[in-house]
This record gives sequence, structure tokens and C-alpha cells, in this order.
Amino acid sequence: MKKKKNKQLIQLCVLAGVLVVLVVALLVARYLNAQAEKAAEVEAIEVPYLEDATTLALNNGTDEETYVYDAEDDTWHWAEDEDFPLNSNNITAILNTWSALDTETELEISDELSAYGLEPAECSATITTDDGESLTILIGIATGDYYYCMIEGGESIYLISSTMSTYLNYSLYDMATLETFPATDSDSLETITVQGTVETSFYQEITETTTTDDDGEETTETESAWYTTDGTDVTDADDLTELTSEVIGLGFDAMVNYYPTEDDLAEAGLDEPQCIVTVTYTTTVENDDEDEDDEDAEAETVTESFTLEIGNQTEDGSYYYATLNGGTTIYQISFSDLSTIMAVAESGADALYADDE
Repeated sequence: MKKKKNKQLIQLCVLAGVLVVLVVALLVARYLNAQAEKAAEVEAIEVPYLEDATTLALNNGTDEETYVYDAEDDTWHWAEDEDFPLNSNNITAILNTWSALDTETELEISDELSAYGLEPAECSATITTDDGESLTILIGIATGDYYYCMIEGGESIYLISSTMSTYLNYSLYDMATLETFPATDSDSLETITVQGTVETSFYQEITETTTTDDDGEETTETESAWYTTDGTDVTDADDLTELTSEVIGLGFDAMVNYYPTEDDLAEAGLDEPQCIVTVTYTTTVENDDEDEDDEDAEAETVTESFTLEIGNQTEDGSYYYATLNGGTTIYQISFSDLSTIMAVAESGADALYADDE
């Protein structure tokens, strides 16, 4: 009798479990249907002229810049100088943000526009077409993770991603494409010269040793060693890896001045840099004499170089001013990214060894 009751209890538990699963499935199905119906009710707000925009004027209350579209190269340029290295992806991102407006983010105007930061607007962006048609988006104050915005002259307010406000608060230099350093790795480095209070040069020697086992299988081992030009082996120096890692990872954080005067360069300490880093490295290039369609076309390894000039630190000490390859464009590069390089500039190869005292 007891076994029979236990069997019935197990059956009831199984049935109860099945029932729970069915109820959960039903609730999930209802929720998904409700979400689908809600999504179907959401309609995109068609912002006129977006696809035909040829001019974009941005005003963030501090800076006011205008950008123009060049249909020939499908690129946006700064209106005052088409040679300025503008990153047109930023312009595209702004226009794409507008296209995200929909009825779900639409709000009724229940107060004065000033209460939303829309009169006067915190920021504004105006697009204009070749036909002279234009439209202005006004951006107001933040509300949670969004900002109030409206089409000037419209009757509705919308919530828009903070991305739009971020882009509108960019200065011209925030919109720039930064110069980049060549892609290198530890094996491709040939020499590193650091010129500061003292001048120190390092070079790398890579040796390959091939051995053959009893079965005729060949094994090649590669070893690298670093030396100073006076022949000192620094391969096992405590901070050698930090030095080569800094060189490989060099990158600018921001553009400061694309049109510097001699006084600007002097103020940044770049008329007489406190440190000059010159790096030679190997890279592979395609042989121009070979047929481009020939998959077996040979490439050759060549040696190239770059030079980084480092000036003064910024007022807060977080960055150095710098230029690349004798250029005049002033950039900022992180203080922490140059700590070993600057130590070598001050003390030479001795800086690569830990102080045991």
C-alpha cells in the first residue's frame, strides 16, 4: 500500500511539474505577443533631408563649425579647410542618430520649452541640401540616459540617445583623424634610439638555429637579443620588455593644434624637444614589378622608420605634447605610455635595471 501511495505521489509531482512548464510557456508566449504588438505600433519618425544633406552646421554653445559633403569621394570635409583630416565617420554617426527617432520616444509638450533646455537650446545641428532646404534639430538637457530634442518649429519633443549630445559637444579637433604609428611587433623592431639628457641606442639581433632529429625532421628555434651600441647585452634587463612594449603600443590620444605657430610649438616644448625617439623596423611590401593578380607574387622585407618628438607635459601632468616625423601638428600622448622611454631619456640603459636599494 505504501509503495502505491509513493507511486501516486510521484505521478502527481510529475503532472504538477508539467503544468508549471505549460503555464510558464503560456505566459512567455503572451509576453512575446504583447511585445510584438507594441513594436508593430512603434513608427519611425521620418526626418526630412537626411539622405540629401550636403551641409551640416553644429553649434554647442562654445564652438560653431560647418561641414560639407563631397559627393565625388563620398566624404565630409571641414568647410574652412578641406585638407583638415576630418573623421567623416563622426558626421555619419550624427545623421544616423537622427534616424533613430520614433513614436515610442515621442513626448507631449507639457511645459515651457525652456524647462527642457530647448529655448534657448543647449546644442543645435542644422542640415541643408543643395536645393537650399534645411532643418534644425535642437538638443536640450539630459533626462536619465537620454536628452530632450525637437525639430525646430515642430510640435513634439523626443528622447534621443546621449550619443548625439556627445558628438555635438565635440570640438573640431575631437572630430579629427589622428595620425597613427606603423604596426610593429617585437620581432620586427631593429633599433630604438632615445635622445634626451643622454642618447642611447639599442639594436636587436635575431638568430635562427635549425636542428635535424634522427627521423630527418627539422626544428627551427628563434632567439632574440638586445644590445646597446657599445655592445652591452641588455636582453635580461628588468624593464626591456616595458621599453619595447611602449614603442610597439605608441598612439596619440588627441589632436591639440593642426595650425601651430612657432610660438605654439615653443610653448609646447617642441621647438627643442626634451626627448626624441627614433625606431627602425622591418615590414613586408609587395613587389611592384610583379603581376598584381599573381597569387605567387613575391613580397620583400624592407626597413622603415618613424620619429616621435616629445615636448612638455600638459598642465595636469597627464600627457606630453608630441609631433610625429618632423610634422608640426601637435598631439597629446599619455604620460603613462611613455614612462620607460622618458626614464631612458634621462638615465640611459641604466633605467632598464631595477633599483635594488
